[in-house]
Amino acid sequence: MTQQQKKQYARTLCKICHPLFFPLCGTICGLTIFFGQLHPTPSFMYEIPLIMMIITVLMPIFMTISYRRAYSDVYPEKDIKRMTDIPHIIVLFCLLMGYLIQKVIFLPHIISCMTATAIIILLIHIIVHQWCNFSLHCASWGAVVGVLVGYSLLFIYDPVWWICLAVALWGIIGSCQIFLHRHTLSEVVMGFLTGFSVAFIAVLVS
Repeated sequence: MTQQQKKQYARTLCKICHPLFFPLCGTICGLTIFFGQLHPTPSFMYEIPLIMMIITVLMPIFMTISYRRAYSDVYPEKDIKRMTDIPHIIVLFCLLMGYLIQKVIFLPHIISCMTATAIIILLIHIIVHQWCNFSLHCASWGAVVGVLVGYSLLFIYDPVWWICLAVALWGIIGSCQIFLHRHTLSEVVMGFLTGFSVAFIAVLVS
C-alpha cells in the first residue's frame, strides 16, 4: 500500500466519523432508549432524526462549501482551508437551531443534552484554539464514551463492550489525525478528555 493510499484511507475514515454526526447519533440513540418501547410509537421517532440530519449535518456542509466557494477567487485554496473561524460559527449556529427545535417540541433533556454537549465542545474549541488546539474528531468520541458512562450510572446497565468499541474507534481516528499531520498526540488526548468531561457532566445534570 502506497503512502498516498494510506492518506486516502485516513481521510475517508475521518469523513465517516465526522463530529457533525454526533448530535444526530445522540438524538437517534436517545429516542430509541426513551421511546422505542412505547406503543404506539410516537410519530416524531422518525421525523426528528430527519430534521436533525438536515439542520446539524447538511446545512453546515452546504453553508461552509458556499462560503469557501465565495472566496475561491479571492484567496488561494490552501488559505481557504485554513479559514476555520467562520465555518465553526456556521456549525455553531446550526447546532443552536437544532437544540432550540428539540426544546420547542419538548424532548426529554437527556436527549437534547447530546446537542448541548456538541455546542459546548465547539464553543470551548473556538475560545481556546488560539492557545491550545485539540481534535474535534477525538472530542466527539470522548463525548460518546462520556455519554455511555453517564447513562450506565443513571440506568444501571453494563456498557463495557460499547465503551471498548468507542475507545477503539477513538484510537483509530486519533491515529489518522496524527498520520495526516492535522493534530499531535497531546491534541488527540486533550480532545478525548474534553469531550468525555463535557458529555459526562451534561448527562448527569440532565
